[in-house]
Amino acid sequence: MPDSTQTKFDVIIVGAGMVGATLACGLAQQTDLKIAVIDAQKPALDWDENSYDMRVSAITRASQALFKSIGAWDRMLAQRVSPYQEMVVWDAASSGRIHFDSADMGEPDLGHIIENRVIVRALHQRMAELDNISLFCPQKLVDMNEAADHICVTLA
Repeated sequence: MPDSTQTKFDVIIVGAGMVGATLACGLAQQTDLKIAVIDAQKPALDWDENSYDMRVSAITRASQALFKSIGAWDRMLAQRVSPYQEMVVWDAASSGRIHFDSADMGEPDLGHIIENRVIVRALHQRMAELDNISLFCPQKLVDMNEAADHICVTLA
């Protein structure tokens, strides 16, 4: 963990989950901004490979392209992913229903189902490779003061 005493950053992201880590990787790769990522909980990045996380996400082809562009997609593919070709969405309170099929679009799949922890681990591995990201985890943002030309945050 970096030393946080009077360290200056261009961007502070609170939350190192899927969204915060993706944002950090994207910004770090495309800019020279100095980025701090803060999260109160340290994610479980190691687990028994025979166990499965019941929390999964249906990742679209657009999200796959984003993950590929930030250098995290191949890490996910090396773990557990499962392509899906169809998706049916319905409203339990009415007869509304829509069916998506990759064959209708001439694509091999609509995307992939991926365990959330697989996504988070791949993103954290990528963040660790990027020199302009500092991860403060587990740390809580406990105070924030705005000045004319900067914001000062306090972590605990």
